[in-house]
Amino acid sequence: MLRTRHAARRRRPSLRRLPGLAGLARAVAALRHLASVDAASAWRHATGLADRLADALGRPRPGQAITTFPDPDGTALRALADAGVTASGRAGRLRLAFHLWNDAEDVDRVVAVLGGLGSFRPVERPLVHSVR
Repeated sequence: MLRTRHAARRRRPSLRRLPGLAGLARAVAALRHLASVDAASAWRHATGLADRLADALGRPRPGQAITTFPDPDGTALRALADAGVTASGRAGRLRLAFHLWNDAEDVDRVVAVLGGLGSFRPVERPLVHSVR
C-alpha cells in the first residue's frame, strides 16, 4: 500500500524553520560588521577604557583591556552584579574585561559602584620580601 499523503507531508517545507533563518540573517549581518572593525582601533578602544578605570581608581594603567583588583571576599563583585555590571571573580580578585560594546559610561558606572564601597581598596599593599 502506497502512503503518498504521509510521504508528502514529511517533505513539505515547514514554517517552523523560519525563526532559525531570521537568526541566521542577523548573524551574517553581525559577522560582516565585526569583519569591518579595525583590530588596532578595537584594541585601543578597549585598552583606553581599562586605562581610564585605572586612572579613576588611582591604579597604574594596565595597558590591556583586562584589569583585576583584589576582592578577597567578593564584595565588589556582588555590588557590581547588583548594579548590572558583568564582571567575574577569580582567586580572590575582581576581573573586568572591556570590549567594543563598552563605553565611558560603563567605566563611570564601575567607578561609582566601587567608590561607594567603603571596604574596596583598588591598590594592593606591596609585598615585602626579606633578604637573607
